[in-house]
Amino acid sequence: SFARRVLGPLKYSIPVFVALSTFGSLNGILFTSGRLFLAGAREGHLPPCLSFIHITKRTPIPALLVTATLSLMLLGADIFSLINCLSFVLWLSIGAAVGALLWLRRTRPDLPRPIRVHTAVPVVFILGCVYLVVVPMITEPYSTGMGVLLTLSGLPVYAFGVGWKNKPKWINTIHKVSTYSVQRVLMVVAPEQQLDEPLLSQPST
Repeated sequence: SFARRVLGPLKYSIPVFVALSTFGSLNGILFTSGRLFLAGAREGHLPPCLSFIHITKRTPIPALLVTATLSLMLLGADIFSLINCLSFVLWLSIGAAVGALLWLRRTRPDLPRPIRVHTAVPVVFILGCVYLVVVPMITEPYSTGMGVLLTLSGLPVYAFGVGWKNKPKWINTIHKVSTYSVQRVLMVVAPEQQLDEPLLSQPST
């Protein structure tokens, strides 16, 4: 291989550095994914307790724990099938987010933008996302279809958790009890809540 011919005895260092890079990337993804859960909870798309932060460390502990738990659940022998199923959805979502950036730049030009790049940068990135979305549809239609089905499976959950406004009283009671329990166990509060205020009052039974 290329590493064997060029590096000689140092060829064994390549897998080590690749593993270190993978762990570093995984560490960053876990933290950014926790931030996504926190932002979704703030918008009302996830349970509010996922938007809570620790009273002293200011870290989103509930969101990080959920992210870590979901990551452990996805461990399996056939990891490549999981990658093939979700890579299509991942690049489709990223491309849509960058496309929304261009749309907002056109429709809302007066919005505050701390970081502004040339329009060609997101356009080129979107073209790359289109390539990464179209190619799996042709080469791996089964894996792509499974990824789409996994994504669509979230629609019933969204309809139940977000779309259904008038939930029965017992569901709201469970929600309050679970929120209170998370606050007490993890010592977290809502970011907007003053730290010198008491935690949520214990729900009545």
